Amino acid sequence: MTFNGQCEGAFKFYADCLNGSLELMRFGESTEAGNVPEQFHERVMHVCLTSGDPMLMAADSIPGAY
Repeated sequence: MTFNGQCEGAFKFYADCLNGSLELMRFGESTEAGNVPEQFHERVMHVCLTSGDPMLMAADSIPGAY
């Protein structure tokens, strides 16, 4: 799934509902952070929610990147 800046909030909600765990990386933590405008560094580059065997992944979009 792709979000427009709401990925972290949505996945924290999903993790709470599903009693799951999150692994999250922000654009600003990436080795490619220099290629991303600073105002988007807090957006989610990758998030993985696990709850048992199922896994759900998502990210925030960067305007103009696609």
